[in-house]
Amino acid sequence: MNYATIIQHFENISQKRVLIIGDIFLDEYIYGNAQSISTGIKIPIIEKNNTIYCLGGAGNVAANIRPFVKKVDLFCGCAKDPCGKKIKEMLKNFHVNGIFYNTKKTICKQRFYVGEQQVLRLDDEKKTNNISLCYYPALSNYDLVILVDYDYGIVSQKVIDTFQTQATAQSKKIFFNSRCIENFKLRNNCIIVVNEKEYSCQKKLKYNPIFITNGDKGITYKKMYSENFCPAARTFVKNESGAGDSVLAVLAALYDHNFHIMDLLKIANIVGGLAVNDKHTFVLNKDLLLSKVFDYAISEDHYQKVQNPDILLKLSKIWKKTNEKIVFTNGCFDILHLGHIASIDFAKKQGTRLIVAINSDNSIKKLKGPQRPINSLNERISALSYLKSIDALIVFDSANAINLIKHIKPDVYVKGEEYKKKKLVESTYAPKTIFAPMVHDISSSKIIRKISKF
Repeated sequence: MNYATIIQHFENISQKRVLIIGDIFLDEYIYGNAQSISTGIKIPIIEKNNTIYCLGGAGNVAANIRPFVKKVDLFCGCAKDPCGKKIKEMLKNFHVNGIFYNTKKTICKQRFYVGEQQVLRLDDEKKTNNISLCYYPALSNYDLVILVDYDYGIVSQKVIDTFQTQATAQSKKIFFNSRCIENFKLRNNCIIVVNEKEYSCQKKLKYNPIFITNGDKGITYKKMYSENFCPAARTFVKNESGAGDSVLAVLAALYDHNFHIMDLLKIANIVGGLAVNDKHTFVLNKDLLLSKVFDYAISEDHYQKVQNPDILLKLSKIWKKTNEKIVFTNGCFDILHLGHIASIDFAKKQGTRLIVAINSDNSIKKLKGPQRPINSLNERISALSYLKSIDALIVFDSANAINLIKHIKPDVYVKGEEYKKKKLVESTYAPKTIFAPMVHDISSSKIIRKISKF
C-alpha cells in the first residue's frame, strides 16, 4: 500500500456523481434507565432520557459515500410522517439530494437501551410494490449507480434490468447489494457486495465481480476464476448496524481498474473496523479514514513515514481536522544515540503526532564540515523510521527547517535544551516551543572524537 498513491486516488474520485437507489429507513436509538418495577406485571419501567437518530439502509450508504464524491442523489421511498420528515432533514444535513417516492409509511427501526445494554428492537415497516420506472432518475447524469435492496420494494428485477442495460450502453458501473441476492438475475457488469451468509444462499453468481464481507474474518474479492482475500485486524465490536453500508460505500467509491484490489480490500477492512467500533449507525469521516490508512501503510512498511512536502502538508491538515496535536522537531541525527532517542520520545509525549525533519547530507556538510555526515541520508532515515514514536519523516536541504514548519504549522515545536539561549527562527511558526531535557556528555561529535582516538 503506497500512501501517496492512495491520496491521489481519493482526489481522483472527488468529482464523481453518484446515484443511489434503495430502501431507506430511520434508525432510532432510545436510551433510558430502569429504576422501578411495574407493580402489575412485574417488568422494569424504562424512563426515557435520550434519543439519537441515524440514517439506515440506502440513506446510510449515501451519508457514507458523500464525503468522497462531488454529488450524491438518492432515490428512495419516504412518507409524509414524522420519521419521513426526520430522514429528509438528515439527508439535507449530509448534503445528499433526496428524490422521494411517496409511500404510506416511513420505515423505522427503534433500538431500546438501558444504560449501554440493548434490550429491545421494534421495527415499524411496510413494503412498497410496483413503482413505475418513470419515477426513477436516468443513469446518464451520473458516473456510478448503487442499488441497495433491503427487500422493501424500491429495487425490483425491472429496475435492475433497466439500469444494467443503461450501464452497458454508457460503459458505467453498477454496484448491487441485497439481503435476497438469490431472487435476482444479474448480468456480468453488475458488481456485487454481500456478506458471507447472503453469498452462501445463492448459486448463480459465477462470473460477476463480487465482494464478500465476513465480519472479523475479513473480506474476499472474486472475479471469474481469481480470488483475493484480506484478513481483518482484531477490533472490539460495539455495534454491527450499518457496518455493511459503510463498506459498500467505500468499495463503490474507490473501485477502479487502476486501483490495486488488495489496497481496496485493506481500506474496506479499516472502514469495517471503524464502523463496528461505533455504538450507533456509523458514518464515515474522510479525514479519519485517511489518517487510519496512513497508520496501516506505515505498519506494513515503516519507510512510508518518509513523505514529500506535498503529501506531508496534506497529512498534517488531515491530522488537524481529526483533532490530533502535531509536534515538530528537527535535527541531523548523524550517529543515532541515546540523546536523540530520549529527545524524540520526549517530543512525542507533547502531542499525538510527531513529525521529524532531518537535514540532508548537503545541509549537514554546510553546518558541520566536509567530513560529515558519517551516516548517509538513507541510513539516517532508515534508522529513524524504525522508531515507533515518529509518525512522519521529511528531509530538508537548508540550514534550518523554517520553510517546512511555516507550512505545516504544528501545535508544538520541540528542540533540545542546549538551544534554549539561541534564537530559533522555527519557533516563530509554532504556538508553543518546548525544550527537551538533555542527556549530558553524549553527542554525535563526541562519539566521533572518541572513535577517532582508536
